[in-house]
Amino acid sequence: MLVVCLAAVGPLLMIFYSNAEDRPFRTTVAVLSAALFLAWWLGWRMALPLEQLKRQALERAARAAPEGGTPPEHALVLDRDDEFGDLAAAFNALLAALEREKREHEAFVADLVHELKNPVAAVRASAEALERTEIDPKRAARLASILQTSSSRLDQVVSRFLELARAQAGLPGAERETFDAAALARGVAHSSGADPRFAGVTFTVAGPAHATLSGVSSSIESALRNLVENAASFAPLGEGKPTVWIEVEASPRALILQVRDSGPGIGPDDLPHVFDRFFTKRKTGLGTGLGLALVKAVAEGHGGRATVRSEPGAGATFRLSFPREP
Repeated sequence: MLVVCLAAVGPLLMIFYSNAEDRPFRTTVAVLSAALFLAWWLGWRMALPLEQLKRQALERAARAAPEGGTPPEHALVLDRDDEFGDLAAAFNALLAALEREKREHEAFVADLVHELKNPVAAVRASAEALERTEIDPKRAARLASILQTSSSRLDQVVSRFLELARAQAGLPGAERETFDAAALARGVAHSSGADPRFAGVTFTVAGPAHATLSGVSSSIESALRNLVENAASFAPLGEGKPTVWIEVEASPRALILQVRDSGPGIGPDDLPHVFDRFFTKRKTGLGTGLGLALVKAVAEGHGGRATVRSEPGAGATFRLSFPREP
């Protein structure tokens, strides 16, 4: 920096002490020297806050990786009300997002381990029992049933987790196509009406005869089926005629798939958690608790969103909105 200062100030001093009569030459040298000094000063002013940001980022990264430690909640500090201050704020937002993503991944793995623990323990206990030389036929049949149930549960949970993970990653590699969402809704209603589990439940579809949408049709069908089956499972059998309504709304900018039911509704304490993993009000063993989390992930994987509104005793309404290509 000292060399740059001397290079900029030196010619100016020469001008004042020179007896040369060439004013244009002296003026040119003065302007160039001033420009050089100004460029150095501006460069220094720009480099200093960037150097501060770099140093703080490296220090934070170094502190974030101690063995078994948790990243410290220290934000990058740059007390400036200009573009550099905005840059520091953007870095802080990025760091906060990365921290949230890390915690979500940790929770995801913890949920998976927790959910797999019981069926794995059942399989292990059954295997240990089968190792014994003397087992009567009734006990063997009971152990075989436990193994079958546990393995089925493991397969169901792992399959749902893989499906959920792909959806949360934005459905990478999945083939996207233009399909008729109204026909898809009618197909889901028809197959659900033929399901023995939902005998006595009426499924109706309202909306346009055709409504095209671009996306992964199999994933959107899975999300809609989850909503319909979830609504049907809470239908109040024996209290009038339980109904699940599927509504299709199409506009130039968005396509809406809405599922309403005549069930007991969702309590205000439960409403914020319905899309959380493993949150369910069904009886133990019915479902994995991942269905609504998958619904939300599929909607967001298509650039849309999933919402719910409900009042106790007045049923629930789930709404999937997807952007449409113009």
